[in-house]
Amino acid sequence: MPNILKRKRNKLSGSEICLLVKCIDCIFAAHPFGGMRMKILLLLGALTYYSFAQPSLPVGWRFPDSSDIILGWKEYSKPYFTSADFNNDGLIDEAWLLFNKDSKAWGLFVFLKTRSSTYDHIPLDIDSIDCCAQRMGISVVTPGEYKTACGKGYWDCKDGETPLIILKYPAIDYFMFESANSFFYWDDTVCKFKRIWISD
Repeated sequence: MPNILKRKRNKLSGSEICLLVKCIDCIFAAHPFGGMRMKILLLLGALTYYSFAQPSLPVGWRFPDSSDIILGWKEYSKPYFTSADFNNDGLIDEAWLLFNKDSKAWGLFVFLKTRSSTYDHIPLDIDSIDCCAQRMGISVVTPGEYKTACGKGYWDCKDGETPLIILKYPAIDYFMFESANSFFYWDDTVCKFKRIWISD
């Protein structure tokens, strides 16, 4: 399957639309069903999906691009992106490390998918340290029981911390490569994400 059919980050470029048309032409060459009308409907459907199914960015922020793949990000496959149903509504949400267009700031954002196939974006952590987003990564944590940083003895549990955290739903593991990490998880009681440190 062509990579353009798997893209999530951007709308299709002109060259990618041409490639999509060629793919549809190939399908119809092998299976000539429905004629021109069906071909037009398929193309319109694909373009509609790529126009409206993508997360819209917070104002002033951008997705990572190829120039950002340095340091720790060179060692892993897309450590700046992950996806799962984080709030247990049956829809697949996304989490991204984004860059501010006008400053050196970067941040972790979660995009909660809605029933209308749009996304509500929530900033989870914004940082302005010069170096840098590429020292961080994100991944999905499966539901289960985990010992927290205070439970491991890094410090005494306080300020609402518990030695164990039970995740009911997939969560976001937000980590510094070969260093500390924390989980962002959805709390049904307050309908928002909470953060708990796992290591230091």
